[in-house]
Amino acid sequence: MDIVDGDNATLELLSNYCCGIVNGVNQPYVKIFVNLTRALIMSDIFIPLQPDRIVIEILEDIDVDPELLTL
Repeated sequence: MDIVDGDNATLELLSNYCCGIVNGVNQPYVKIFVNLTRALIMSDIFIPLQPDRIVIEILEDIDVDPELLTL
């Protein structure tokens, strides 16, 4: 599968993570770092993430404004 943009790449990673490919029950502890685009941060997509196993990285080209900070 060719992934051509940041949103699709991130959603593919999170899909694998949530389905246990990356972080299965019998797998060792894995902390993942996920780059999020502004579109994904501002979207209403619900992804069940474990806060102790994920670090959300805000891309450097995202303007941090009051709208973003309220999330």
